[in-house]
Amino acid sequence: MIRSLLTQRVDLHRLGRNPVGGDVSIVETFSDLPALVQGKQEQLDDASGREIRSSAVVYLPPECPIDTSRDDWRISWDGREWDVVGVAKEIDASTGSVHHIKAMIR
Repeated sequence: MIRSLLTQRVDLHRLGRNPVGGDVSIVETFSDLPALVQGKQEQLDDASGREIRSSAVVYLPPECPIDTSRDDWRISWDGREWDVVGVAKEIDASTGSVHHIKAMIR
């Protein structure tokens, strides 16, 4: 990803569930990360196979601390909090390394 495109700043929150009561809360925050947020819808399947549609896509640099094997993330941007409904590493076919990370939010 061309770094000059990452002109916006987002906060990335890892969520956790309280074992007593099941409340969801933020357990870790990574602040002021470079990003590109595009308001485009994408269709994807969630972990249980249900079809869902994202409201926007957030492109993050490859070194972003998001764990793509987890789906318990939230992104703060533009004064709002968005749930991450899908996240994936995009691989550069010519090098085999992570080119960028794509998070679908709603």
